[in-house]
Amino acid sequence: MPSSPKGFGLLWDHCKGCTPQSLAQLIEHPNLVNVSALAEYAKSIGNAGLIDHVGNLSATRAFVYRGSKDACYTQRVMEQTAEFFSHFADDSGSQVKFIDDVPSLHCIPTLKTGTPCGTELHGPSAYAPNAMHGLEACNYDGPGEALQHIYNSTLNKPQNGSAIDRDRIFAFDQQPFGMLNKSSPDMAFADAGYMYIPKSCERSNSSVSIPPCKLHVFFHGCGSAFNSGSKGGVDYGFNYTFIEHGGWSAWGEKNNIVIIYPQKDATKETCWDGYGWGGPYWATKKGGQMAAVWRLVQHVVGKNLT
Repeated sequence: MPSSPKGFGLLWDHCKGCTPQSLAQLIEHPNLVNVSALAEYAKSIGNAGLIDHVGNLSATRAFVYRGSKDACYTQRVMEQTAEFFSHFADDSGSQVKFIDDVPSLHCIPTLKTGTPCGTELHGPSAYAPNAMHGLEACNYDGPGEALQHIYNSTLNKPQNGSAIDRDRIFAFDQQPFGMLNKSSPDMAFADAGYMYIPKSCERSNSSVSIPPCKLHVFFHGCGSAFNSGSKGGVDYGFNYTFIEHGGWSAWGEKNNIVIIYPQKDATKETCWDGYGWGGPYWATKKGGQMAAVWRLVQHVVGKNLT
């Protein structure tokens, strides 16, 4: 199989290719970004072997989302993200989808789960037990729309975004994959990550064959790791919110997709490295986060991928 993913679902996304010094400036002044130059740079480091060859993206499908009330990232920034993927697609019109007309804030939109669309909770109530943190009820199934686009409308729809078997949620030790709980922002991983494994994907020692299962990796947003907001007590914080109610697990359950939820440590740094914290190679195969997540993916798949 190719080492590049089949597709990307970019909801609640952050700047790619930025340094800490340039991030705020690029968000405020996206006209400074030369997408064509970034695409050529990606080609050059692909040819050098620092990332997979961009030719692997020719058939890849990308779903990009920005709520129309998002005050974190401008319309143009997300348009440029879609444009970047369009540079490599064989048919960008069908392969790259950009949704920007749902009136949500910086969130993951759902059909019915979460705060009312375009609103958010503040203060202690934002992380109270059973609060649907980071989710907004917008009558729009963001995770489902993303996965359906990635798989070209071949998936079966679950009953709802919480239609899962909670016993199929498994915690796993992240450290064997190089996800170390360090103090540096790029490598401040939590000790445990989580995985949703549909019963149909479970391996057994019997001779009964199981259908091939797909794999999706969900990267939580800034401020939405498992232990985000947990200072209010053990029942406070995000906890299982995304895993149980975000919709990814429900779509996985219905369609034989294993969902991995790797975790940062919110007590140190909850964001993934979209900012260059990991040094000059942060966005390449040599980057600490990139290498760690790839080791995890290979372990789950059960083979060395090239």
